[in-house]
Amino acid sequence: MNELAQFITGLGRVPIVPLIGFPGIQLSKKTVREALFDPKVQIEALLALNEQVRPDALFAMMDLTVEAEHLGCPLKFSENDPPAVADGLFDDRADSDTISRFFEKITAGGRMHLFAQVVSGLTDALDIPVAAYVIGPLTLAGEIMGISRVMKSTRKNPAVLHQVLLNTTKLIMNYIELLESAGARIICILEPSAMMISPHLFHEFSGRYCKQIVCESITGMSVLHICGDTNHLIPEMEKVGADGLSLDKQVDLPKVYDTLTKETVLIGNIDPVSIITFEDADTVKRKSEQLIQAMSGKPNFILSTGCDVPPNAPIENLKAMMQSNGF
Repeated sequence: MNELAQFITGLGRVPIVPLIGFPGIQLSKKTVREALFDPKVQIEALLALNEQVRPDALFAMMDLTVEAEHLGCPLKFSENDPPAVADGLFDDRADSDTISRFFEKITAGGRMHLFAQVVSGLTDALDIPVAAYVIGPLTLAGEIMGISRVMKSTRKNPAVLHQVLLNTTKLIMNYIELLESAGARIICILEPSAMMISPHLFHEFSGRYCKQIVCESITGMSVLHICGDTNHLIPEMEKVGADGLSLDKQVDLPKVYDTLTKETVLIGNIDPVSIITFEDADTVKRKSEQLIQAMSGKPNFILSTGCDVPPNAPIENLKAMMQSNGF
């Protein structure tokens, strides 16, 4: 039994761990930008959110630009949306020496230590598992090269892409060490770019590297999350060896559960936008209860959202999701 399954067994019921963070700014009266660039602001927002919602584990806020920023990518900002990478740093025509020099010149910087501070602050304040996100190696490659160039490289120049992936994997593993040292008990690998590729290409350019991260770096509970329709990837996703698979709304969880090994935990998958954000609390509670019922008799299950919950999601709806398990 893996550590995430042990967490479920120890709780004695279906855990409820929505992928929340940003709704906390409603309680702290701050902006998303402030929360992502000031650890005190983020900790305040998350602790306020925890006090209201009481999830069974709490994530730091999701920011897919942390590792790319560390590598020197310029970012685009807005006040109430997460930042995005403005431009890549090199393309698929780069040679081996160029790539080596690029990664060798990287020095400490960016906001990795900020998120470690957030994890540390949450760990000190809470008695539930604290979770943190890292970007996946293929998605990080897409941010520094441009995703269209990465997709082209899978066919035209795989050697260059593999060299980039070896380096992005190393950086992610270093970041995980920092987060776990700060107290993170759950590490969730976010690999959204993989949704666009075939199972064969996933294994070649994402899965093998994610597996290295899971097997060689994560010492606590591990989760692999790929948003969107991942039905074609689930067998390969399981081969990564993560304790849990976090799947989006397009996946039929009861059907998929029966295809997996007894070890793998399924996590999901209430729609974070159309249900959590735009329906009423009664509907959220009913939909959550329906999924719990559909997963009855399937012990390795954590009720969650299919992806990250937007900042404007009503707090009452998050409370209603928690109440679906008899709280």
